[in-house]
Amino acid sequence: MTEAGGPSLLRRRALGLLAAGAVLVAVPAVTSSMERAEKLRRAGEATRQATDAARRGAGAWASEVDALVPAAEKASKKRQLAAAVRAKVDGATVADLMASEPWWEPYRRFVAALSYDGSTLAFAQDAAVGGMVLQALAQPVRERQDVVMRVLLAGDRAVLAAGAPIPGAPGAPMLFLARPMDRQLLDTISGRLSVPVSLRGPAGELAASGTQEQLAHLRAAIQGGGLELTAADGVPWAAVATDLGSGLSLWTAAPPADSDLHQAFGGQSIKAALWAAAALMALAMLWLTWGRPAPAFAHEPRPASREIGVLSPSSSPLPATPPIPASALGVIGRYLLLERIGEGGMAEIFAAAALGAGGFRRFLVIKRLRPEWATHPEAISHFIDEANLMSSLAHPNIVPVFDFGEADGSYYLAQEYVAGRDLGRLTRRMVERGDAPLPPRAVLYVVDQILSALEYANDKRDDDGAPLQIVHRDVAPANVMISETGEVKLIDFGIVKTAGPQLSQTQLGQINGNLEYMAPEQARGHAVDARSDLFSLGLVAYTAATGDRMYRGDTVVDLLNQAASGPGADARERIGRLPAPLPTLLARALAFDPGERFQNAGEFRAALAPYRGTGKAELIQAMTRHFADELRHEQERLIRACPRPAPMPAVSRVRLV
Repeated sequence: MTEAGGPSLLRRRALGLLAAGAVLVAVPAVTSSMERAEKLRRAGEATRQATDAARRGAGAWASEVDALVPAAEKASKKRQLAAAVRAKVDGATVADLMASEPWWEPYRRFVAALSYDGSTLAFAQDAAVGGMVLQALAQPVRERQDVVMRVLLAGDRAVLAAGAPIPGAPGAPMLFLARPMDRQLLDTISGRLSVPVSLRGPAGELAASGTQEQLAHLRAAIQGGGLELTAADGVPWAAVATDLGSGLSLWTAAPPADSDLHQAFGGQSIKAALWAAAALMALAMLWLTWGRPAPAFAHEPRPASREIGVLSPSSSPLPATPPIPASALGVIGRYLLLERIGEGGMAEIFAAAALGAGGFRRFLVIKRLRPEWATHPEAISHFIDEANLMSSLAHPNIVPVFDFGEADGSYYLAQEYVAGRDLGRLTRRMVERGDAPLPPRAVLYVVDQILSALEYANDKRDDDGAPLQIVHRDVAPANVMISETGEVKLIDFGIVKTAGPQLSQTQLGQINGNLEYMAPEQARGHAVDARSDLFSLGLVAYTAATGDRMYRGDTVVDLLNQAASGPGADARERIGRLPAPLPTLLARALAFDPGERFQNAGEFRAALAPYRGTGKAELIQAMTRHFADELRHEQERLIRACPRPAPMPAVSRVRLV
């Protein structure tokens, strides 16, 4: 039978014209929406890149600070300097000594000044800088009799300075070392980060480093409130400031990643493809309604009987790859990324799932090297070191690493998913709700569990039986996970130090450790060992028991200065007011001299052994009170995002006729 012409044919052709026109009209609306979304995406990407640059900038700045403190401390103890002070040699002689004597060579990159009485300058390589540091540092050095560090600003001149008392000489002699915050210093920071930087004070820019083009983008972003509002190529730059104290800020910006430019180019390709597809669809509709011959309906011959496979739930299941849920953020290796739950200086953290045949599903945490570090050889080496070390640690109080791999240029490691919260978050939640801090027994239980992990790690040996001498170097509340069942696990061995030559020790522009929980020797740039971790654990215990931090500061310099000095008299008085036995235990754990602390984790555990009791039950009560509903919703959300795959039925043979 053949379709008749007439009115029905005209209607069909009219509908075809309307459909073709609708397709072509829809394309501009779709491309306009894509352009708006692309602009928002680029702005977000630029801000993320700038935030990372600022984080690395803070790390590079802290490295400069970290170099100044031990330099001032060591230089002040030079016997040749003490002899010159005792003799009260004149400024010209001091200048000659510092210019020619080999013992002063390590300190020639700093501007030096000297005072014999703590009130007047006997010598200064730069009179203006010498006057600044004497006025700002003499009094605190005299009071503390220790190294003091400050960021100083006078007019359009800024310096990073440290002062230290000179032992072995009468009176109150002091040595001052300063690093002018000028173009030379910014060139060092910019060169390490490969991004433009600008040092700004209340009156505007003091110094800057970067190419002319980079600085133009950076300044435009600063003037735009942190985002370049008119980017010539459509890819904006963002700028982020790091507060250095004294009204100074270090602004950094990062160029758009290559992937961002590729995506922008891809957007143009997508728009072209949309127009091409729309044109083809319109032509197809016109051909179907105008040029296609009328269909003829005829009976087709019935196919011969054939044997095919059909699904039978009673048969043995076949292996199959489960479908990817629409809610997944992506796939890396054999893992589905479900939620982004955090990020660090080098890595992104995701809640993820591994699926398999037979309804298998397991939730994990994926730590993925961030894209901007994925081609950085030192970053990759550092990440591989972390994975290799963590894979060798098998202890109930250490979060294990199950897998490590690389997929499409992205390096990742898979860790145990702990249904819980870190100690820092628990402490903050209790403070926010006006609750009392953790009971002493719960605090001691947490400390005991972490000590068990540290004791295991400190005693770990390599394949040849040699001690690895592992030092965590970042024991902090954020790295202590607590499960809803009261398990306590130490995480993040990313900046670990070992005795093994295979592990990378590159800083990669990051601060090696949390300044608020850092041992004095680590803050001063000295060698660290297992006793440094015990000091950090003492600070963690103080935070858990009080809901407060030992050190407080608005800038990196403030925190580093406090960390380098250790708890002062006021802090030790606060420790003394804690419930027993915390004052006795923390007084020893937080001793400034490592030789006066517990010498290893086992000794610390033995000291608190008499006080072990119901701490785990009290910890579970705290977790239940503050996070039970939240954790239940989190589990439900992950399950909805990744339902357990149904077992794949197998094939039985039947005959169709």
